[in-house]
Amino acid sequence: MNKKENKLSLRTTLAVVKDTCRYAWTAHKRHIVAMSLILLASAFMPYVASGLEALVVNYLVKIAKGAVAVNILLLAAILLGVLYVRELLNTLSRFREKLFWLDMRTDLELAFSKKMVSLDVATHEDPVFQDELQVLNEYGGSHSVSNLINAMLYNIQNLAGFIIASSIIIAFDWRFFVLLIFAGVPRFLSELRYGKSIWSIYQSKAEDRRLYREYERRMEEKTSIRELQMFQNVSFFATRQKELLERFVSSQKKEEKKNIMILLSTQAISLTVIGVCVYFLLGRVAGGAMQIGTFLFAFGTLLRFEGEVSGFFFSLARQHKDARVVKSYFEIMRREPKVSRARNRRSFNITSAPTIEFRNVSFCYPSRSGEYSLRNFSLVISPGERFAVVGANGAGKSTLVKLLCRFYDPTEGAVLINGIDLREIDVDDWYKYLALLSQDFAVYKLKTWEFVSLGRMNGERNQKKIEHAAARSRAHQFINTWKDRYDSQIGVEFKGVEVSHGQRQKLALARALYRDAFVTILDEPTAHVDVESEQMIFDALEKEIDRNRTLILISHRFSTVRNADRICVFSNGAVGELGSHDELVRKGGIYAKLFEEQARAYRS
Repeated sequence: MNKKENKLSLRTTLAVVKDTCRYAWTAHKRHIVAMSLILLASAFMPYVASGLEALVVNYLVKIAKGAVAVNILLLAAILLGVLYVRELLNTLSRFREKLFWLDMRTDLELAFSKKMVSLDVATHEDPVFQDELQVLNEYGGSHSVSNLINAMLYNIQNLAGFIIASSIIIAFDWRFFVLLIFAGVPRFLSELRYGKSIWSIYQSKAEDRRLYREYERRMEEKTSIRELQMFQNVSFFATRQKELLERFVSSQKKEEKKNIMILLSTQAISLTVIGVCVYFLLGRVAGGAMQIGTFLFAFGTLLRFEGEVSGFFFSLARQHKDARVVKSYFEIMRREPKVSRARNRRSFNITSAPTIEFRNVSFCYPSRSGEYSLRNFSLVISPGERFAVVGANGAGKSTLVKLLCRFYDPTEGAVLINGIDLREIDVDDWYKYLALLSQDFAVYKLKTWEFVSLGRMNGERNQKKIEHAAARSRAHQFINTWKDRYDSQIGVEFKGVEVSHGQRQKLALARALYRDAFVTILDEPTAHVDVESEQMIFDALEKEIDRNRTLILISHRFSTVRNADRICVFSNGAVGELGSHDELVRKGGIYAKLFEEQARAYRS
């Protein structure tokens, strides 16, 4: 690393420390003050106790020689009192530190979770962001901030101890002080080098570590375990996992071996310097210029000074390393969504289903520059229309959903809602009128009524509306077979009910229908549902969703889309065909061919 990079690194570290101190002081001022006072007082106690011990030894020697009479009981009482205070301060320090850690953990973890959920889909699908997140999590995530704050607080104790020990050593011989300082510098530099090396390993291997965690998750997840065992792929995944881990560990082992050799060398330098100082001190004792107790006090101070210097430098080096992680934490906390908020926010309130228009839309994902999922795509969906989208995998159906939900913005062209560019509508305003059931829907381990109510959570339990949504999705029937019905906990791992994949999809559909949105998007809503239930679901949707609401249905099953007002057949990121079921069948094109193939498969 060149000189310029070192300066930049130091400047960055100081900026991170400043941000961390600002956060700690603003959020936890009371803890900071209490910990600082306790640690400052704790720094004095070892030297006070050591000084009293030296005094007792000197007096004992004089008493043995009959040179002086002294109240030994008083000295012992004072010494025990100092030791008691020292232990009391240590206990209080641990207690306050634990309270501080618990408060910081709550604060930081909640803030980080809130930030994660505030970032958009485009950010979470960015592999660079995922690598940053992986490195941060490997280093302890939000805990890295509390670790840095604790380390900085203990700097107060180290610094105070350093000043006290320095004053004592200089009083004995200033040359001892200079030698010990120089002996501590190599340790500091070695720890600084070690921190940078380990960080570089974590950064360069972030993608490997992310893939390793994916394999690890698959080997711990019940659904994946079943498949791995049935298909006899356990050894395959275990081998992949081992290869990835060994690739990472081998680099770290190499660095650890190098570091231990450097560490042993720096320790040898420090001990040699202490040995030189002790040699001169013993000469003074032998010459009668120093008492035995005073020698023991000086010797103890030398050892503590070496510990203070090494500990302080070691702590600074580790803080330099931790600052890199904390920098990532604060960068993520300051990160803005890739899809920006409304650039020229306009008031958006609607009382009925809007007109949706894709006007000359082209889109390519940031990670696949030049590969367009949609190209010059134009389409208008009328208010209250039952609109279906079909097409082969990769034709652009999911991209249409992501653009309409504003998970991404078009690369070219615009998505218009009632003639307003979606980029000018605040996302939260748009989401008030939108419901989505995606293919990879989430299953929350909540009470069943809470799960359905997530469609539009307002704090009140509307049982009639919950049951109506569940009935439309065909979930009401199996919910009523459960012992606690709508109060049943979802998830056997929480002593709840086991829910099949088909039942999960029905519950997720009930959640989307409960929202009662002006625009409802159902992406493969019955992929895991039996044919009979599927027909009943769509019959209910046809009857009960009024014409003041738009339904957009994406499906591979043509039986689910034939009753739509219009069907859009996607082909190579553009509209291949557009019309009603009867119109498209008569046309004899792509749709007619695919429909006949599915119908033949069902008949056979």
